Parts: sequence; structure tokens; C-alpha cells
Amino acid sequence: AMSFAQLTYRESLRDIEACLRSRADQLYHLGFRSQVARSTLAEANERRDWRIYADLAQTLIRKARRLYAHEELPVSLTETVYAFDSTTVDLSLSVFPWAWAQQSKSAVKLHTLLDLRGMIPVFVEITPGTDGLVHISQLANHRVKKVSDIVKEGDPLKVKVLEISRDGKIRLSHKALME
Repeated sequence: AMSFAQLTYRESLRDIEACLRSRADQLYHLGFRSQVARSTLAEANERRDWRIYADLAQTLIRKARRLYAHEELPVSLTETVYAFDSTTVDLSLSVFPWAWAQQSKSAVKLHTLLDLRGMIPVFVEITPGTDGLVHISQLANHRVKKVSDIVKEGDPLKVKVLEISRDGKIRLSHKALME
């Protein structure tokens, strides 16, 4: 049912249940022996090993890459072109306590490398949605009185990871790049 949900863009257990019940007479074609209930879906989802979906995704990616391997790009290039994206996905802390990112918030980061020929993911990695902090002493080689003298809120800042502590805090430095 969960593979069906992914392939048909279902958004919730209620949506999956409603869709499957609308075609109850044909469920046996999908391997269902009886009606599907939300509670059954929720229980199966909790117990099912996540690696099943990871393996399915890798199989589908391999097939899609072969199908689109020779597709032309809109521009003339001799080499393969990739795009990399990192997106923070906010989650509910009460539902996903393992994805703790801040005191009152939960998140993961979804990192995706796309082959632009066919827009097929080369890899997808999910990491904790934690942010690193740059201490004022790590902004420049000289004493900084105000952070805004070096960087404004929202500005991109190149940094080097100095340390990741046992509790997951990421210590960053801008001045380490200048040395």
C-alpha cells in the first residue's frame, strides 16, 4: 500500500485508504486480500523496515538512469551535468522526536544530486537538520566588535567545520578559511 501511495502521490493515510476503497473490487490485482484500513496502514508503516523503500528507490533510479542516458540536454555539452540541492525539511517534533534540530523544532536535511539528463537523482542523503554556529571570535583574524561589521543576516558565509561535538553541535570558523 505504501508503494502504491508513493507512485500515485497520496498525501496521507486517509487519502490512501479512500483511494484504495474507491476501487475495492480491483484490490486483488495489487495483492490485497481484504479492505484496507488506516489503522492497518499505520501499523504496517511502523513495523516495516525503511530499507525496503531505500532498495525500491535505488532500483527505480537505476532503471530511470538507463532510460534517460542518451536524452539530449537543452544546451550543447559534451560532459554530464549535475545539480546539487540541500533542503531543510521541517518536521513536527511530537511526531519525529528523533529529528531534533532546535529546542522546539524538528527537521532533516535532504541532500540531492541530480543528473540533469532526465532529472534523475544520482543520490539522495538525509542528514539531521542541525545548523552550525560561528562564534564571533571565528569570524575574522582581528577582534570583531559587531557581527554585522563582517556579515549581515541572510548573507552566505563560507566556513570550515572545526568540530562536531558529541551532542551534535557543529562548530564552524570563517577565519580558518583565511589562514
